[in-house]
Amino acid sequence: MGPKKKKGKKKSKEELEEERRLKEEEDLRLKQEEERRLEDERKRHEEEERKRREEEAKSRAAELVRLASEFEASKDAIAAKAVRLQSELRNRKEIKDWEKYLACETKPDATLEGDINAFVNSWLLEDDTDLPSVVQSCEEARRVLLDLIYVCAEARALNNAALLVRCEGFIKHITDLTRQKIEANTAHILQYADEYLDQTAAANSKGEVKMTSAVGLVKVGIWVNIVPKGLRNKKIDFAEMEMLVDVPKPVVMQSLAVRAMYLPYDNAPDTLHNVDVALGGIFCIDLLCLPPAPKRARGWVMRELSAEKIHRLEYPLEGSVATAALAIKVSMVLPRDVIYPPNPRVGWWDSEAACWVEDGISEVLFNEETNVLNFNTLKLTKIAVLQQRNANHLKHSWSLKLSAARDDDAEGPSCIAHLKLQNDMYRLIHFEITDIGVRLVAPSAKQLASLGAGYLPPQEILQRLAMAGIDLMPRPMDDARFGVTPKDPTLEAQLVAELLEVASAFEIKSVAGQDPHWDPAIIASPLHAMFSVKEIAWPLVTHASDDDAKALDVSDYVHITATVDAETSAGIKFRTNRSVNPFDTYVHLKEALGPLCTPDAKDRMEHSNVLFEHNLHKVLSLLRLISYTQFFQRHEMADHREESEEVSTPPPTEDADKPAEAPPASEAPSVESA
Repeated sequence: MGPKKKKGKKKSKEELEEERRLKEEEDLRLKQEEERRLEDERKRHEEEERKRREEEAKSRAAELVRLASEFEASKDAIAAKAVRLQSELRNRKEIKDWEKYLACETKPDATLEGDINAFVNSWLLEDDTDLPSVVQSCEEARRVLLDLIYVCAEARALNNAALLVRCEGFIKHITDLTRQKIEANTAHILQYADEYLDQTAAANSKGEVKMTSAVGLVKVGIWVNIVPKGLRNKKIDFAEMEMLVDVPKPVVMQSLAVRAMYLPYDNAPDTLHNVDVALGGIFCIDLLCLPPAPKRARGWVMRELSAEKIHRLEYPLEGSVATAALAIKVSMVLPRDVIYPPNPRVGWWDSEAACWVEDGISEVLFNEETNVLNFNTLKLTKIAVLQQRNANHLKHSWSLKLSAARDDDAEGPSCIAHLKLQNDMYRLIHFEITDIGVRLVAPSAKQLASLGAGYLPPQEILQRLAMAGIDLMPRPMDDARFGVTPKDPTLEAQLVAELLEVASAFEIKSVAGQDPHWDPAIIASPLHAMFSVKEIAWPLVTHASDDDAKALDVSDYVHITATVDAETSAGIKFRTNRSVNPFDTYVHLKEALGPLCTPDAKDRMEHSNVLFEHNLHKVLSLLRLISYTQFFQRHEMADHREESEEVSTPPPTEDADKPAEAPPASEAPSVESA
């Protein structure tokens, strides 16, 4: 065993106390030094923050002064362009009015309140009882109604609230008046059905009256079963309406009337809960009660008159068992200028719920070649093919680019721009926007042939496209109806006006989801908007086409951020990605792009076509591209392919290089068994 270790001298109580005191003093010193360091650091940060705020305040003040100066300097140019536009519009209207006068056009001008009032008052004075005459007057009213719908769309595009309210009032008034005219004529036919019966010997033998009238797109048919009869179904063929209604035996055995009506527009109330729209108009089928039969005595005919003109019957009829009721079979030819899905939805209007309902309609079959729709229904009221209102509202991408006009067409447009959209339903929707109108280039469906045949006013072509099943125009009510957060109204309106200023020299497009400058926070914010622009490379005289000029187009896209700024006079400001200074902003987009564009681009923007910009303004305002563009990010196909290969390819084994062993003789297939 080794020697024992000597124990150290035990510290005294005073020594331990001294060590503890020294340690506490050292800890206190370190703590105080750390506190002084943190305090100095805090003061330094506060000083830096104060200097930064002062610099930002100075920069902000300088920015506001510069933006105010820019806004004031641009007022005269904006006012001069507005005067030039009004002069061009006035000249064009005078030409159209003269052409209308030479053509002896009797249709009232939908933009003039006096013309519409005169038309309505003259129609109210008409008291026709002949069904073809009433349908003819309703068709004339439909044409006026269509013009009012176009004017409403234009009023929304130009933010003319007074004109919009006035036209919407006229639309409701004429729609109600159309219904009243048809109701009054139906009541007259039911009241004097026996006189119509006496006019035809064939009908007299059957005890029924059938009348049909179709003028233009308005169609009405009435079948009156005066003498109940029959032990089987009755097929009512409204040939002029291209409609067949097969009513079951319980209906045929009653003294009543069946009325079928078609109006080529959606007159259902536009409520918040009404998320569907009627494609191709509304078909209405009603069961009507007949008034008491007249009494004849000594050459007199006594009829009982009632304050209630017509009385609708509910189906199934009173006294029938609802669960055992037979459905009414309907076959109709749908309008041929509307795009219908292969499996259309058919619904009826529920006035209590104020929405379209599909329950009660079954066995829906649609023949795309003949446009014939067959279905069974237990509901006799307004019936329509349905489409969700926002089916085409959201766009995934869009681009706008001006191209050279055709020199060989002297009467054609002087400038042409191509607006291309993509959404869930269509990979390409292509408009050709010019100074004389807008034309649809794609999709090239046969139902849309008339929209690509010539140039139409922007509001008309977009409204007719919506009636054909491609509604690209979301309304303010659709924001709340489908939970969309729109851009700030000031941002949306001002941005459209600014895009017009640069469209003659720059290509404009949405920012793609895979773009490195794509910022989801800015895209989703109602106070910000992002898009890209690039100066258009125009072909020279030596270039045969635009394709030859693409080789010279080596410029990059400039990414623009528009922001709402309530402290500025214009309400918004613009900044490009070419500057890292957040205060390097401009009131007008044209000024923001000024340092980045060529003299040729500046000249094109200064001498742009105001009629082209006016048409483009209406198109962009109605489409609401800024609020209704929802970007999607593409999948990385390479990564996806690698992951798929890792999952599908098994790892190599030790016996992978060995040839496969032959199966035993008992398991090997023989020729006979094969």
